[in-house]
Amino acid sequence: MKNVQLEPYEIGYKSPTREDLIYYEESPDFCLPNQKYGVSGTEGRFCNASSVGVDGCQLLCCGRGYITEEIEQIERCNCTFHWCCQKENLSMPLGSPFE
Repeated sequence: MKNVQLEPYEIGYKSPTREDLIYYEESPDFCLPNQKYGVSGTEGRFCNASSVGVDGCQLLCCGRGYITEEIEQIERCNCTFHWCCQKENLSMPLGSPFE
């Protein structure tokens, strides 16, 4: 590839430099299922509406739009393990009814 001038795919992006990674072939569309590449697509996956990263809804939903839901997540903390069948002795005054 000698003397080839590379152009950005979309207007508004900077021209590639020597330090940029340039793809020679177009990558598959990971938004849609593709058995050939083992891609299950992104439909139905959870996304983070406030993220601009790879878990963000703008990128993960591939322009299809998304519905936001608030999910309450309960996390267990300060849990202790008690072994089964532990014997506890209860002290009761004589003559008291046992409930």
